[in-house]
Amino acid sequence: MHLMEFLEFHARVRPTTSMLKQEGQDLSFSESVAKSRSVAAWLNSKGIAKGDRVAVLGENSIDHILLLMAASYIGAVTVPLNYRLTAVEIADIIDDAQVKLVLINDPLLNDLKSGLMPLLPPQVSIEDSLCVTVEGDSSLYDYSPSDDEILLQLYTSGTTGRPKGVLINHGNLIALTTSSWMMYRSKPGVGTTDLLVAPLFHIGGLGSALIPIVSGGSVLLHKRFDPDLITEDIEKHSINTLFLVPAMIQALIFSIAAIKLRQPKLDSLKQIAYGASAISPHQLQEAIDVFGCDFLQLYGMTETTGAVVALLPEDHRKALDGKSELLQSCGRAMAGVDIKICSDDGQALPRGNTGEIVIRSGTNTCGYWQRPGDTKESIKSGWVYTGDAGYIDEDGYLFIRDRIKDMVVTGGENVYPVEVEKLLAGHPSVTEVAVIGVPDDKYGEALMAVCVLNSDCELDVDHLVEFCRDKIAGYKIPRQLKIVNALPRNPSGKVQKVELREPYWKDRQRRV
Repeated sequence: MHLMEFLEFHARVRPTTSMLKQEGQDLSFSESVAKSRSVAAWLNSKGIAKGDRVAVLGENSIDHILLLMAASYIGAVTVPLNYRLTAVEIADIIDDAQVKLVLINDPLLNDLKSGLMPLLPPQVSIEDSLCVTVEGDSSLYDYSPSDDEILLQLYTSGTTGRPKGVLINHGNLIALTTSSWMMYRSKPGVGTTDLLVAPLFHIGGLGSALIPIVSGGSVLLHKRFDPDLITEDIEKHSINTLFLVPAMIQALIFSIAAIKLRQPKLDSLKQIAYGASAISPHQLQEAIDVFGCDFLQLYGMTETTGAVVALLPEDHRKALDGKSELLQSCGRAMAGVDIKICSDDGQALPRGNTGEIVIRSGTNTCGYWQRPGDTKESIKSGWVYTGDAGYIDEDGYLFIRDRIKDMVVTGGENVYPVEVEKLLAGHPSVTEVAVIGVPDDKYGEALMAVCVLNSDCELDVDHLVEFCRDKIAGYKIPRQLKIVNALPRNPSGKVQKVELREPYWKDRQRRV
């Protein structure tokens, strides 16, 4: 089915029901569909046709959703861009995706926009607003794609240092909605309101927005994470569901604790979903005491269109009732999801054995944009090879132990160290460098640069950060530094990062 078929249905049967809210703006389903149709005609007038790429750069906004909806009407593919990247990094993605039009409607990004424009070829159109007054031929909207037609191209960090465009089709998003709806205890739908603070350039944010919208619910968008504003809006808009990372949950608790005059009413909140890292029993108990709602941990990746494994509210209650080890698990497979653990040679392993986590689901991507080699390596016979190492216990719970792929997840952002290492190798003081992830209570993992220096050279963290500042996104910059005489290597000369990581993770069951 086509994404817009669901929204057209809601526009017909409940035209005045609120679909999108942000900063006083409130669009009903009928208004959202009408605006999307107008934007589709405008895109068409700009020469955008089926298969063309259109990008959006900025903090969360209603225009993000409208552009996606409009593009889907004419078979164009939306490419959300991470505004936390540098102009050079963004230009590289625009070039890779062969984007024809970029929407940059965020005044806070004027400096980034100024730096980006000289890097783009003249055929790329830069727009600062969506046109919603153009009327188009109704035949534009007769287009009805198949389930396997691409709707989204989301970029994730690449193992070679260059980002990869993950292709997501209509069928993937519908499968995500169906599987999530079956799993949720507090189901999204008519009369519910979700508050979205996760960025729309990530599948965690975009999926969290589309699931309630497709189900007929309403979504209140926040531009960015602001704990004080979240607390205010939970009460003001009777919010039912939030999706956060554990660091956000903690910040929200601190914000609520700081309110002196009157404690806010949070009883409308039914569910907080979280992902990117695990939560401790102490954090969970504190959060339950403050919010009094269900908690749901989700595990997935861009290549699986988001969540495919869930630790349900009843699992969280069991964890607080003596089975604390469950909080080290990311849960069990969601509806329509198969999971197996494979050895290095691709053979399925018995329960309790550690190997690579491999997933089959209707949400699985068909591959990477113009990367047949990467696609062949990561997707085999419909199974996504995650690069995460873990095991499944006798009760079907999935436990992540480590990463096979050389990746760090910090504050919900994926970073492949090779990109950072290539940059740091160009520092005049550095002879050799390895970048690893080390435990961090706030962000899950933090980046550490382990460097061998040239003789008579010095380097400290401040100089390292300054060297990186205008070259890569801030979240990719290591904030910890260790100077060593030599990097450990195996007989073939490969750096042994397991050995570098071991002192920091040795006392932890879950090493990511």
